[in-house]
Amino acid sequence: MTLVSTPASPSANAYVNEATAGSYLTGERLYTTAWVGADVPRREAALMWATALLDRVADWNGLRRTVAQSLRWPRTGVYDEDGFALDYDTIPKQLERATSVFALYLLARDRLAEPDVLGLGLSAIGGKVSLTIDPSQVLALVPKEVIFLLGPLGTIRGSASGSGVRQVRLRRT
Repeated sequence: MTLVSTPASPSANAYVNEATAGSYLTGERLYTTAWVGADVPRREAALMWATALLDRVADWNGLRRTVAQSLRWPRTGVYDEDGFALDYDTIPKQLERATSVFALYLLARDRLAEPDVLGLGLSAIGGKVSLTIDPSQVLALVPKEVIFLLGPLGTIRGSASGSGVRQVRLRRT
């Protein structure tokens, strides 16, 4: 499948193209071995997968720009952390970066294959052992770094973010 990152396109399947994601990841971030070690088709697949997952688990602010667009962005009625309206014809930089970082995490490890309880690196337990699982330490589908990058764009639903708590953003009018 060919990656299409044209905003509001009926055939778009990614929020960022491979070149822009690579520029951000290798130019502004550490620990990018999984990205650098992957070929272009795998990077593009990871970007498409990250986009699809984000669209499934996020409660985005605002409204879709058009009925015909295949992705849930661009959107209208969304504001940045300073209260300024975001351009409704483009994909916000923070969403491009969050998608890029999520793709990096997906290249490094299949986050959908993580076991709920043994996601802490445990592969077996034996003998006389007492074990208490701390739910806050279980690996979430969406990494915290991605959630932080998304900031004012929306919220990630509870189970995908690793908590049962749902955040609600309030905005004064």
